[in-house]
This record gives sequence, C-alpha cells and structure tokens, in this order.
Amino acid sequence: KFGTAYVAVNTKSDDRYTDAATITKSWTVSKTPTTITTNPTIGDVVSGTALDAIVLQGGEAQNTVNNQAVEGTFAVTAGETTAVGEQTLTITFAPTEADKYASCTTTISATVIKRTPTQEEVGTPSAADIEYGAAVNTSVLTGNGTLDGTWSWIDNRKGDVLPVGTHDDLQVRFTPIDGNVHTVDAVVSLTITGEMENKFIGNGDWDNADNWTNGVPTGENPNIVVSGSLT
Repeated sequence: KFGTAYVAVNTKSDDRYTDAATITKSWTVSKTPTTITTNPTIGDVVSGTALDAIVLQGGEAQNTVNNQAVEGTFAVTAGETTAVGEQTLTITFAPTEADKYASCTTTISATVIKRTPTQEEVGTPSAADIEYGAAVNTSVLTGNGTLDGTWSWIDNRKGDVLPVGTHDDLQVRFTPIDGNVHTVDAVVSLTITGEMENKFIGNGDWDNADNWTNGVPTGENPNIVVSGSLT
C-alpha cells in the first residue's frame, strides 16, 4: 500500500561497544499509476445537465508498470454543459482498488443540445380580443411563464380577417431569449368582437356559405349585390 514506511536497526548491546545505536530510514510507497487506453463514449448532452448525471458507456484503463488492465469507473468531473455546441469534458478514471492504483484523467468531446423548457417556464399563452376587420396577428399575445421570451403568431391564418366569434386552436410559438432552450408551439383561442358588414353576390351564395374570403361570401352569380349585417 502507498504511504510512508519506516525501518529501524538497533545494534545489539555488546561489551565491545560503548553505546547501542538505532538507525531509522523512511521512504514513500506510491500508488501504481494508471492510464486510460480507451475513452468511454458519450451521447448528446442536454443543455444544463449536471456533470454527475452524464452517462458514459465503456472505456478501458491499465496500469503503467506492466500494462495490465485495471478495473474501475469513469465519470465526468469538469467541463461546460450549458452552451449549445461542441464542448470538451474532463473524464476521470477511479480504480476499484483505490489503495493500490492511482486515478487518471483525459478529455473527450461532447455535443450539447438545446433543452426543452418545462410547462411552468413556458406557461399558458392568451390572445387579446380584437375588433372585426383586424387581422389575427394584430392580437397581442401574453404568457404567464417564468422563462423570459416572446410569443408570436405562426398560424397560417395570422394575416386573415376572421368572422365575429371565438376561434379556437390558432397556433402560436414561444421563443426563449436563452438560445440554449428550444422554442415551444401552442394553441390559443381568439375572440373577434363587433359586427360583420358583409357583401354577398348572387342568390346561390346562401347555398355556398362555406365559401368566404376575409369575411365576405363569394359565388358565381354577380347579378345581385346586397350589403348588411349578418346575424
């Protein structure tokens, strides 16, 4: 075992010698050095993961005296896991027989990827009511999450003028200020207030109520034009 050893030699008392003498000699016994011969592998690391939570696979080490394999474990002991991109992490090998073999370190490259924010961080978005005639994306979006960021309209109807009423499942997106965090998509309900002033063309338009463009029903018979409020 490593440490300091002491040896004492005592000359036996003898009538031929006037005094007995004790000689003490010490030296240090060191642990056998080790080296990592095969680095462990590592998968993508999610931004913000604690070093001791990173999982390593495989890896081999041996002693440097006779190059025999040494049993032990590998762990990440230093490095940056917050910033997205390629990062250098320090790996430490800890021998099972720690009283006999010394630990050793090496470095490996790891890819840090964006993390997904929690529901608490994102919160629930809401859209402010707008008057009929305004485009969907003029509605102000707000959220109640704890993570700094902005909500924006991504729905393919964001530039449309929708009929009066409540419209569900309009798509919005949360973009965190922190570039190491993923965006999150969600849906909101939007209420359009006021009255719709509509023009419809041709008697056949009443039979084709599904055909609307920006709140105006369209048809194939441009013979009659009527203005008014639809209720």
